[in-house]
Amino acid sequence: MKLFSAEKPLAIVDVETTGASPQRDRVLEIAIIRVEQGKVVETFETILDPECTVQPFILQFTGIQEREIKKGPTFSDISKKVEELLKDAIFVAHNARFDHTFIKAEFARLGIPFSKKRLCTVELSRSLYPEYRKHDLSTLIDRFDFICKQRHRALGDAEVLADFLTHCENCFPEEKIQASLKHVLKRVRVPSGLPTGIIESLPESPGIYIFYGEDGEMLYIGKSINIRKRVISHFGNDASSRQLRLAHEVKDIEARTTAGELGALLLESYLIKKEQPLYNRMSRRSRKLVVVKEEIKEGYKHAVLETYTTEDISASPEIIGIFKSLSQAKKALDALSIEYKLCPRLLGLEQGKGPCFYSQLGRCDGACKGAESEIIYNARFNEAFRKRRVKVWPFSGPILINEKNGDREGGQAFVIHEWRLVNSYTYDEAGQSPFLTDDFVFDFDSYKILAQYISRNKKQVKLLTNLNTVI
Repeated sequence: MKLFSAEKPLAIVDVETTGASPQRDRVLEIAIIRVEQGKVVETFETILDPECTVQPFILQFTGIQEREIKKGPTFSDISKKVEELLKDAIFVAHNARFDHTFIKAEFARLGIPFSKKRLCTVELSRSLYPEYRKHDLSTLIDRFDFICKQRHRALGDAEVLADFLTHCENCFPEEKIQASLKHVLKRVRVPSGLPTGIIESLPESPGIYIFYGEDGEMLYIGKSINIRKRVISHFGNDASSRQLRLAHEVKDIEARTTAGELGALLLESYLIKKEQPLYNRMSRRSRKLVVVKEEIKEGYKHAVLETYTTEDISASPEIIGIFKSLSQAKKALDALSIEYKLCPRLLGLEQGKGPCFYSQLGRCDGACKGAESEIIYNARFNEAFRKRRVKVWPFSGPILINEKNGDREGGQAFVIHEWRLVNSYTYDEAGQSPFLTDDFVFDFDSYKILAQYISRNKKQVKLLTNLNTVI
């Protein structure tokens, strides 16, 4: 049973879109070629009114005219026709994840669930022609001398896919076709820009992974206790627009293994701050942080906001919160004010004297005018900041955390003092070598990693007599 002779219908699909984001952008043109029992039974194509602005470069890229768009139906107008053509069929497309995600988003706007079994012709080409590195549609056209009536138009590209399926059917025995089809329908959807076999080569062990783009640009750093499984999840079925962009740009993947979870967490944090990858914006090092400190004035606890450089912050029980910006700090304090009925004046959110504005609304019990017991107010204050408060170093000196390499020889060791990573190294039967370097300052991200890890793994902690102790 070959592809075009399959009992299950095929729907060869191609879409042109107004951009790369399924949530923000829309389908501009769609073509569907329905194949049943080896025969094309219907071909459908149309330019759509995407109900949004189409940028000039999209019009230039596709050759679609504005007058054609204005005359076109909306996706809602053709939704029933699309459902009919895709009914009970395998969804076939080049980089099928992209086309499927956009059509799914269009149906979602209409409140209609949509999910189809997909056959990606990029993956099929990889399976049948492993000797080639590139499998994009332009390369297939050149490689097999296909004729494309209109490149970067929905029907022209869809017809090339039909030609490719026919070519495969004519060039390979039925057993090979079926084996590749079975493999592709079950395999991981790998971005077309990645080298063949790179996913399979990734380790199933703890560590970090790095996505690289063109010219070796570092795009993203992630961590996992199973690198291969985590990388695969980036290319899953329900992709966000950010993941789609990342999948489109990634050209190579590097894995660096660690002995365990702590090593992966610290290495990820360290490398993100050092390398500043494009897609790790939220985790980049902030040179300045807003610190919220606790002070007592006239018996009541106050929150005082101060700005520090990362080098100047040290672990202190007076610190009840650390934020990356003043706006983030004020937003968090305002939320705590409402949840715990804390006075905004005492939290530094409101200036002036006398009763605060919230007290007039009944959202403050009057600490600003001495009308509430200090004991009662301070108890609520403590509860509000209990989870954010920087913990006092719970040990009498430095500690050693030793992560073993599972059942293998060696591991990684971390010397920590006052929430600072003082030293770290990898060791095995041959000796030891540095794991990662640190400037011994208080790093808030590392503090959170260490505090959480130590609270869950107290048995792995060994108290040291001095900072020079090694295993």
